[in-house]
Amino acid sequence: MRLQFSEERGPAVLARFVRLRGIDPEDAYWRRGIEAAGRWLHEAGNSALRVPYTVVTLEDWGGIGGCPLGQWIAEQRHAHGARALEAGRVGELEWLGMV
Repeated sequence: MRLQFSEERGPAVLARFVRLRGIDPEDAYWRRGIEAAGRWLHEAGNSALRVPYTVVTLEDWGGIGGCPLGQWIAEQRHAHGARALEAGRVGELEWLGMV
């Protein structure tokens, strides 16, 4: 991705821009999904993270409400199969009982 600004920017400004617009959204997406998975597991009373593809978290779950959890889980399984999932994330999913 190429960034263009109307005037010259210093390294600190560029780093903050990238962190806010490029790095944190992915991490926020992960955190939202993993939190929703943990809550779903608790609410469902299950010991394994077997989430149907169509599951969307309830709106009253606050910041994780409306999360397409079933799709998120499917994406994580796909990423794991492609060996594109970081070891730390694999560990978090396994701790939750990912199937």
